[in-house]
Amino acid sequence: FISSLAAKRMSDGADAIDTVITNSVAEADKPRWKEHVEIDFTPFDPVIKRTEATVQKPNGDVIKVTKGATKVVLEMCANKADCTDVVLGANLDL
Repeated sequence: FISSLAAKRMSDGADAIDTVITNSVAEADKPRWKEHVEIDFTPFDPVIKRTEATVQKPNGDVIKVTKGATKVVLEMCANKADCTDVVLGANLDL
């Protein structure tokens, strides 16, 4: 669900990857989109190889959600050392 917050969900702004991500969200979770307010959205930038959304959660917390190239997103992770092998392994299985 969280990754879908960094995907455009309207037909005129969605690309193929956005469509795959949003279609993978369980029907029971789709109403949760309305509970999250998109404050800012940066579309995919081929230079930085990612997109980012700033979202306000129902409890008022503001979070940033990103999707993009695996290695780029891994570099942003606080626990990169703990998850790199698992993430890159899963990426190879795609």
